[in-house]
Amino acid sequence: MLMLAAVLLLPGLVALGFWQLDRADQKERLLQSWSATQLYKTIPDEMAISGQQFIAVDLEGFFDRERYFLLDNRVRNGMAGYEVIALFYPRNGSALLVNLGWIEADYDRRILPKVLLPSGTQKVVGKLKGINHAFVLDEDLAITERQWPSLIQSLDTERMGDLLQEPVLPLELKIKQPLISGLDLNWPVVSMSPEKHLGYAVQWFAMALVLSGLLLWSWKLIQRESRHE
Repeated sequence: MLMLAAVLLLPGLVALGFWQLDRADQKERLLQSWSATQLYKTIPDEMAISGQQFIAVDLEGFFDRERYFLLDNRVRNGMAGYEVIALFYPRNGSALLVNLGWIEADYDRRILPKVLLPSGTQKVVGKLKGINHAFVLDEDLAITERQWPSLIQSLDTERMGDLLQEPVLPLELKIKQPLISGLDLNWPVVSMSPEKHLGYAVQWFAMALVLSGLLLWSWKLIQRESRHE
């Protein structure tokens, strides 16, 4: 019975090893995309964005200084906080969500931080990424009359556009050059490095190898006992 369980377990260990290798490859491509140097002066078309994880852009436009969002539950160095999501209007096109960085939350969660957004024509330099999933926002966002900033749990450009009563591009721009003092721009590109995934893959394959050795030893032992009967 134990031998049968071991035989069934072996393919799972091998599959986990290959899954970790695949994750390592994905993370490596993600980091390469973040480090790409090709720079766009306008928002590229959907085909260019879909082909890469991140697109480097250098845009000019202006911010909506009255309305902005606080993306909740963003933790840095063990401290809770928010990411400041502002509305940026490029010279041509609809409103673009610009992530201006992380700010620490007050101990009293009812007190939201106030951020003074830059005025006049601004240049934003950073990495543009498509928002591909349908996220659920804080239910309060459905209220048409509320004070700003607006607290949200995740990005949903469709519902955000409904609240703003204007279209919002399904994109997020993480800036690399600070526009507001005190906001943290240390973006966590990946939660786990490719090297760690490779390390886990080695562990799974090593466990599979050890299990294979035990199965072979058990099979030989059974064969030997059979010959002595």
